[in-house]
Amino acid sequence: MERSHITTREVEGRGVCAFAAKSFSAGDIVLLERALVVSALGAPGNLNRDLWFALAQLERSNQVPAFEPNQHMGALAALRDLGPAVCRAKLLTKTVGDEVALPSAAEARRDARVLRQIVSNGTLGQSAGSFTPGEYARLRQVMKVNGFRFNAALGKDDHGYDMGEVVFDRVSRINHSCEPNVTFHVSWSEEYNTMINSIVAARDMELGEEVCISYLPLSMPAVQRRRDFQRHWGFTCDCLSCQRDSAESVVPVVSRAVQAVEIVKSIIIAEDDMNSSASSEVGVCWDDLHDPIVVG
Repeated sequence: MERSHITTREVEGRGVCAFAAKSFSAGDIVLLERALVVSALGAPGNLNRDLWFALAQLERSNQVPAFEPNQHMGALAALRDLGPAVCRAKLLTKTVGDEVALPSAAEARRDARVLRQIVSNGTLGQSAGSFTPGEYARLRQVMKVNGFRFNAALGKDDHGYDMGEVVFDRVSRINHSCEPNVTFHVSWSEEYNTMINSIVAARDMELGEEVCISYLPLSMPAVQRRRDFQRHWGFTCDCLSCQRDSAESVVPVVSRAVQAVEIVKSIIIAEDDMNSSASSEVGVCWDDLHDPIVVG
């Protein structure tokens, strides 16, 4: 059974935020929510695989300018499963991170050719073609910024390992904190026949307290976390934790090479310990973000 013990409201300068609707003890379920859209290839079923193969075939056909299928999976799955009206009402109202990250009008028209071709070949219904290039560009960014990765059915060498996202309606309103008060875990539910996200109190919480998760593993070096926040979500984290950890990472130039080696080692070790489901231990979309940090 889905559970929700959060409320949402607009906060000036920050958009819509989530708050505790009651007090919680550590370990309590704060929110248990079914996915709104599942485009990850790691999820059971063939619909997403069929969509991915259609995109791969289109990419090889040279009918449209070169594109990355992964950048279209989420938006196309949303239009397929929800339809244009629900996408406009429930998804286009969500954050896109940095508005500057949205493509130009010319780029949006170019990218929308992928949507038009997928509709024309019958992979998506004709109604999906009503989405304008600007709407489609925004939908793609919404899926990227708000999506969780789930690849449990795939291995790193499998085709489509990094394809698609899972997006949740209410969970997407939960902001980041480097000192989160809740954890999350995305898994497949046989009961609901879809993905679910379990948001659990990491400590005791008070009524009205803002609910926050960590988008990235807190074991990741602060310098890398801050870089990846900016690159993927379009914000810079200036919390006390990041400032403190970043200050501690400042070392004399002579030792920077040694520091770089140790950081890369720590990342490799962390990746070896990770499974491929999204959780607080591995982050929202860690397989997009775990490239070696550049120090210097």
